[in-house]
Amino acid sequence: MKLYEIILKKLNNFFNPSMQTKTPASEETDKGVKIGDFFKIDTIDTVDLRFEIKEIRENQVGKLKFTDYVLSQNNSDDFRLRLFKDSRDNDVAIILKIHDSLEYDEGFHDLVKNSEEFEMHDDLNDNDESNDIHEKFWRINDVKVSYKSKIAVKTKEGSSVDSVEYWDYSRITQIDSVEVEEFVFVEMNKETGMFTIWRGTSVPAERITAF
Repeated sequence: MKLYEIILKKLNNFFNPSMQTKTPASEETDKGVKIGDFFKIDTIDTVDLRFEIKEIRENQVGKLKFTDYVLSQNNSDDFRLRLFKDSRDNDVAIILKIHDSLEYDEGFHDLVKNSEEFEMHDDLNDNDESNDIHEKFWRINDVKVSYKSKIAVKTKEGSSVDSVEYWDYSRITQIDSVEVEEFVFVEMNKETGMFTIWRGTSVPAERITAF
C-alpha cells in the first residue's frame, strides 16, 4: 500500500468511530506510517525535497480528531502534513509550511481573538509600497471562536502531551491557473505563549509517494 493510501485510510478511521480500534496511541506509528519514513510531495514548493517523518501529533478538539505529521528536511522541521475534514465533510491532506513565528504579543492575540479576518503581508523592501503583497483570509465556516487542541506527541524519543489554541482561516486563490483553497493556521502554544503561523494548500493523494 502506498503511503498516501495508508494515511488517508488512517484519516478515515479517525472520523468513523465504528472503524476505530482501542490500540494505544503509542502503537499507532507501527501501523504503516511511522517515524523515520521518507517520502516526497509533488507540489511547486516541495517537488525537489525529500522528507522524513520526525514527529506524529494526534490532535483532539472536543470530538474532532486530526493528525499532523511533522516533516524534517535537512534537519529543519518547517513542514507539516495535516489530515482533516473540510466543510463538506471530505477527507483532506494539506502540506503546511511555517510562514512566521513570534513570541507572545497581546496586540496580536487580540487581533486573532476579535477578528474573523487575517491579513498576510509580504513587504518587498524595495521602497515601493505599491509592490507589497497583502492577502486576506477569513475564518473557516465563519467560526468566531478559537479551538483548543490536546495533542498526543510521538517521537523517536518517546511520547508526550502538548496543547495549543488555534485559529483557522482560508481563501480561494489561483495556483498555476487552477482555483484552490489556501489555508492559514495561527497556533498559540498554551505553555509558552509562542505563536506559529502555518500556511498551505491541499495535496492530491496521488502526489504523495513513499521512497
